[in-house]
Amino acid sequence: MVHRLGGLDHRALLEVLSGFSSREKQVTALLVQGLINSSIAERLNLTLKTVQNYRNNIYRKLRVHNTEGLLNVLSQLESNERSKLLAVS
Repeated sequence: MVHRLGGLDHRALLEVLSGFSSREKQVTALLVQGLINSSIAERLNLTLKTVQNYRNNIYRKLRVHNTEGLLNVLSQLESNERSKLLAVS
């Protein structure tokens, strides 16, 4: 049985997340923590527009439309997978 996550199967989801840039990983991790765009922008020293662009790119790559979809997709991963994939090197 293939699990569909945001339109991606598990392997495709892992591949997409492993291809995220460091900044995309940072923004995703902060979104998961419940931060809003302005807080993310302040924390990462970015403009609000830049955070919005990263967020849109993350949603597009994961084939989700909002934070709820993002959280649902990420919740399907094991916590160790999620931690490893969103760790910034």
